Amino acid sequence: MDPLAGMQSGLAESLKQLQGDYARTPIGSEGKAVKDADGVDFGSLLGSGIQDVVDLQRESKAKTEGLVTGETQNIHEVMIANEKAGVAFEMMLEIRNKLMSAWKEVTRLQV
Repeated sequence: MDPLAGMQSGLAESLKQLQGDYARTPIGSEGKAVKDADGVDFGSLLGSGIQDVVDLQRESKAKTEGLVTGETQNIHEVMIANEKAGVAFEMMLEIRNKLMSAWKEVTRLQV
């Protein structure tokens, strides 16, 4: 199994857990999800961010394969794509860690 796929499935599982808990806990006064000024809820924002990271990883993989097969000679473009994907993934992991930490803190609160 590809280690990247394993990390993605772990992140997806964590996201599903957070979304499940979020769905069971009404936040707004009418029991609806709270949206920002643009009308986007947090789950959609998080999901689109994860999709952006996946897209960057796919682009990086395609460019790397192109370099290996000789389709492209521009190693700088390949390295930039690899670094973008790596930085985006690391940031996504940090956001996940902060969310999980915050969720654990919230669940420890006594009402």
